[in-house]
Amino acid sequence: MPEALTLLMPVWALRIAASLVGAFFLGFGVANARSSAAIIDSLKNRSFALPQVLFWLGVCTQSLAGAALLLGFQPALMAGILIVFTLVAPLIFHNFWAMEGEARFLNRIIFICDYTCVLAVLVLLVSSDQQAWISLIQLF
Repeated sequence: MPEALTLLMPVWALRIAASLVGAFFLGFGVANARSSAAIIDSLKNRSFALPQVLFWLGVCTQSLAGAALLLGFQPALMAGILIVFTLVAPLIFHNFWAMEGEARFLNRIIFICDYTCVLAVLVLLVSSDQQAWISLIQLF
């Protein structure tokens, strides 16, 4: 393998990072499942079609992809799934631009934190499957 394709992180650090990110998403998936009524009501109030289906699709995506990352199963694929999930979810739940006062401030912080998580998962994606990353770059 050419030198340019060596891992950006040592394998052990990558596995620890993937496990921590996986545990983070799995933990929040479980926490969201425990708060299902409030989250489904929030989706209903925002006029989403099929709020229960949307909610459980999100919780399952978050939880299963997190568990798979935690276990080291298909890290590049799971990182990609979690990137998409984490790009979409804040737009739905933390739309601070439509809020005022303290709610706007709090939701802006949460929004920024969610997008910071995307960066962490993107690092996992790049580090775990550099060939896929290089192929993606070559498209542009």
